[in-house]
Amino acid sequence: MDIRQLRYFNTVAHLENISKAADYLHISQSALTKQIQRLEAELGIPLFDRNGKKIRLNKAGMRFYDSSELVLREMQSAREDIDMLVTRKDHRIRIGSTGLPQKMLDCLGEFAVAHPETIFLLSNRIEFEEQIDINQYDALICPDEYRFEKLNGYPFYEETYFFAVNTKNALAARKVFHLEFLKDLPLTFMQGEGLDPEYPYKVCTATGMEPGTLYFSDTREAHRRLIADGRAAGFVPASEAEGYKNDPDIVLLPVLDDRFSRSMKICFRREKHLSELGLLFRAFVIRYFDLEKASALPSSKEEMK
Repeated sequence: MDIRQLRYFNTVAHLENISKAADYLHISQSALTKQIQRLEAELGIPLFDRNGKKIRLNKAGMRFYDSSELVLREMQSAREDIDMLVTRKDHRIRIGSTGLPQKMLDCLGEFAVAHPETIFLLSNRIEFEEQIDINQYDALICPDEYRFEKLNGYPFYEETYFFAVNTKNALAARKVFHLEFLKDLPLTFMQGEGLDPEYPYKVCTATGMEPGTLYFSDTREAHRRLIADGRAAGFVPASEAEGYKNDPDIVLLPVLDDRFSRSMKICFRREKHLSELGLLFRAFVIRYFDLEKASALPSSKEEMK
């Protein structure tokens, strides 16, 4: 099995037609068929259900497709990374965050006007990932907390929260959130596999409040739907609140309790590891937010490498 076979397999899976896939790959139909047959023989199982000219992934093929996609993406990423090391030419800007505040989105828009060739790769789930590869980000927006204490950064903003409830819930008529709302109330929290639940859960636990049924989700969409369906209430960071505000079945109550707010910082990869565009982006963000006037947060360990 080699990378070429994986690429052939994925092309056939996408187009669901050997003839079209062969034309796309600029090889003969017979040569492509042989490559697919060799791959199936090596795996010891058919990967496609065939019906005349139509060819579709079967259950085994779907499982193999997921793995092949991962391998091909990793190979492409490795090629791009190696090319960047040689040429420092890279149009990608990678940003990791726990949620992008509106002011950061505005900043990205301004940068894109000046550099329309930019490809932004945004991941806002870093708090729910077991392992954080700090070397994969040009910029990282994260809590100023122990898990990220190794990272030097600038104070960026204070993350506040809303309390989201279904419109039919009696609490929807209240003006602001109060801690006593939580007693016996079904709640939903975000949680990554193998990790502690999101920050508000820790605060609630520390207060000794005893809610009702608990739901834990690793996606923002599932979290929102549980609230919109009236199954539970939940906390929503202000930086992630837009989708909830636009949902007609959800009401957001401001959380004024200071225990539910936390400081966020923005960190950058070391300059020697940035592409030319990454260097421009770093300088742009620092200038856009006037970060040089803010005192850089000390790191007890080490800077992003």
